[in-house]
Amino acid sequence: MSDYPPEDDLAWVAARSDWPAPDLQRFAAVRESLRQLAGELTAQVCGRDVSADLLKARYVPRVWDCIAFHWRRGADDAEPEDMEALVERITGGDLGNRRVETNVLREVTLAEAIEQGESMAAEEFEKQYMPGVRRAAQAIGGPRAVDVVDNLAADLILPRGERPPRIATYRGKTTLASWLRAVAANCWVSHLRSQRPAADVQDVQVARDVAVEASLDESDCAVLLRPIFHRVVESTATEDRLLLKMLVLDGVPQHRVATSLRVNSGTITRRHQRAAAKILSGVRQTIATGEQPRKGSDCLELVLTGKDSSLKNQLAELVAEGVRAAEHTEVNR
Repeated sequence: MSDYPPEDDLAWVAARSDWPAPDLQRFAAVRESLRQLAGELTAQVCGRDVSADLLKARYVPRVWDCIAFHWRRGADDAEPEDMEALVERITGGDLGNRRVETNVLREVTLAEAIEQGESMAAEEFEKQYMPGVRRAAQAIGGPRAVDVVDNLAADLILPRGERPPRIATYRGKTTLASWLRAVAANCWVSHLRSQRPAADVQDVQVARDVAVEASLDESDCAVLLRPIFHRVVESTATEDRLLLKMLVLDGVPQHRVATSLRVNSGTITRRHQRAAAKILSGVRQTIATGEQPRKGSDCLELVLTGKDSSLKNQLAELVAEGVRAAEHTEVNR
């Protein structure tokens, strides 16, 4: 296996770090910094130093894949961010789109150590993570789900015939706990479907919703939906945007809006509902014809029907951003 980051990635690193390329000395420094980071993380989760060959072949690529994912996700930022700053940010729990309570670089290293059969890593996984998996299963389907998910534990950490253990698919796009909740929910969904027609359709839907909510943690719904809302709101009639601005952005009470427009409150309610329906319809249509219709649809439905108030606040903010963007466009015409 070649050194990591591979040459193609190093050229991208140079561009993002505002270096003159090619700069082999800096490239060598990146590789050494990455090797040292992977070595430190590996020693933490294994309780010992692993061989240089294993570190280079397995742990360094796993850590780099995680770094590269989060780096590329922020590639549109105005200011370049070098690897040292990025690693410090991720280590501190800042994933760019949200803050978390753990270091996902350490967690991908833990996943690799489990895959390599490291006993200390397996013990940490059982002690620190499996209780959360069981709690998630209990919330989804009660004791029956816990029994089913408990059988998943071996599948997570042991090879499956010629295939690696399922933990090998964890890439650090989200926290390990969030990823495990999605895996547990999907496991329960699969079990329920295998029991049809005995399985309750509602149970399947509840479990699927939990799986979607957990897995969407990785897909960054705000990033996916933001440009869609901007485009749709920008195409909305000016009077509808003005109404949304007063009610959503400025927080003007509905009765005051009605008074200022010299109409009754019921008219404002109907206009508000009509404007929101137009935007929602436009968003759905844009998602359906876009590049990621399934993910976009899941994101939108999760926000609209989910019980998480923070997600609903995100949706309101997306509408608000769209109104601001439309106003900015009109001012600069």
